[in-house]
Amino acid sequence: GGVLAASEDLKSTRCFGTRLDGRLAKWLPPTHLQTQAIFQLELLAVLLLLQLYGPQLRGSALRVFVDNEGAKCALISGYSANSWGARIVARVWIEAARWDIALWFERVASKDNPADGPSRQRWALARRLRWEEESEEEVDDAICIIEEVLEMNPQLCLHRGR
Repeated sequence: GGVLAASEDLKSTRCFGTRLDGRLAKWLPPTHLQTQAIFQLELLAVLLLLQLYGPQLRGSALRVFVDNEGAKCALISGYSANSWGARIVARVWIEAARWDIALWFERVASKDNPADGPSRQRWALARRLRWEEESEEEVDDAICIIEEVLEMNPQLCLHRGR
């Protein structure tokens, strides 16, 4: 999930959340290679945010807060030794270039992360603050596009042992 606060007064704040339900799960490492995929999930949330809001953010500077240090470092460097993460990070930077978005990444503690609720399908804060929630259809459309652009064979990662 993610939250986009497009102004300092937060009056135009938008948010999204989704369940993977197997669709993007193929872009996550099998559990026998990596027991948790939070690193890749954090990266996918950034990519999904750019897919959803890229056209509206064209030509802007975007400060992105993530609550995973590995994801933050990979996004800053534009690289990850983890082949699943590397593919997602590359796509993040391609989307940023496509929409002329200057990205700045910072770490936020999980307890202070406003996207934590939407990422877990918990909407109480979003509704209380009157954030605009993206429809499931909009999020699904964005996921379909991500699936298409990541469609290079994810099994390649298995052959590299990562």
